[in-house]
Amino acid sequence: MKCDRCPAPKQCSCQYNIIYCDHLNLTDVPEFTKPDNENMTWDIELQYNNIKRIRNGAFQNLKLEMLLIFDNEIEVVEDDAFSGSEDTLYVLHLYNNKLTTVPSAVGKMRNIMGLDIHNNPISTIREDILRNVSSTLSGIMFGDTKMTSWPNSLNVLSNLDSIRIQNLNIPRIPHNVLNNFRNLSSFEIISTNFSNIPSSLSDCLMLEDINLEDNPMLTTESFKPETFSKLSTLMRMTIMNSSITILPSIFNKLNNLFILQLENNPITSIPDHVFSLNFSSNFWFMTLKNTSLASVPKALSNLTSLTRLDFMTSLISEIRDNDFSNMVKLERMYFTNSPLHTVSDNAFHGLKSLKYLTLDNTLLTTVPKAMMNLPSLSELSLSNTKVVCTCSNLRWIKKWPEQNEVEIYGSCTNIRMTIALFIYKELPKC
Repeated sequence: MKCDRCPAPKQCSCQYNIIYCDHLNLTDVPEFTKPDNENMTWDIELQYNNIKRIRNGAFQNLKLEMLLIFDNEIEVVEDDAFSGSEDTLYVLHLYNNKLTTVPSAVGKMRNIMGLDIHNNPISTIREDILRNVSSTLSGIMFGDTKMTSWPNSLNVLSNLDSIRIQNLNIPRIPHNVLNNFRNLSSFEIISTNFSNIPSSLSDCLMLEDINLEDNPMLTTESFKPETFSKLSTLMRMTIMNSSITILPSIFNKLNNLFILQLENNPITSIPDHVFSLNFSSNFWFMTLKNTSLASVPKALSNLTSLTRLDFMTSLISEIRDNDFSNMVKLERMYFTNSPLHTVSDNAFHGLKSLKYLTLDNTLLTTVPKAMMNLPSLSELSLSNTKVVCTCSNLRWIKKWPEQNEVEIYGSCTNIRMTIALFIYKELPKC
């Protein structure tokens, strides 16, 4: 739906109060006309162009609420570039440009709440500009390989509830950097060479989200239990592409954690004590993706509130009798991309709530008899496995009371037939 009177030039388009001028190879900010309703606020998308300069008064005919002008070639933002929007501009995304300093124009925005300046060759962040916006700025995203020391100017931003650090080129983050951010609810470290987690994180008693992605120097030793011991409000945690080999013992005090994502870490061990029994009654979703685990960790059996487990890409070849025991609320389990070839007949006892089980891309040659231990099972996926459909291999299914209530996906490896069709047409003849 287009606006009747779009205040943008013809190559752009409008939808409600949003102006789209992205991906147009623009070399300058286009001229905007005054809208019929001069009090209306606008979101403008100017990303993925070739704009090099934002001139004074570039948006003077509009009241901006959000400006997305990332992924351009911007080297200069003139001091009055955002004139007319001093009281209305809340969100400004200038990342992936060529700025060497935070523009003075940013400091004139009296109500700005979100600022993203990462991936600009900015070596320092001016304290005077941050001080001007410190009463309203609640989220900042910064960092570049040109920034080789921690920007202490951030200390004036005492109202921040969100910090994202990306591509910052220092080996260690100072331990006291978060001392002033008692309202912090989200903390992210992306694509750095940090070898530590700042100990001052422990004072962020309102923290809800921690996201650590693509930090190859983070190891098990980087995660000190005392840093996490007081984070009782933490709800979501992601650790991706680190060098953790043993899952650190940092979780037992995280009483409100409900999502844990561990992806692309060379984890070989999860010690039994990492998760205490019922450590968080809210904990419902866990991802273990692309690890070096060779067996199912006993520690998982303490996750009695978990309802979904994504266990993808490991070195596990066998599921044993007591693996996943006590996980009485587990409803979905994705156990894929592993050399799994054996499932004990007594496996999965106690998983009374499991409805969906995926065993795709494994080396299984049969439908495991342990399926009889899953009274609530409704879907079983065995796609890209080695299941041999013969009477001797699958005859046990005749004794499976719930078999007719389970959808089975996957194909036989020895004949051109799905496993489900073999069970329906051929198995009764056995």
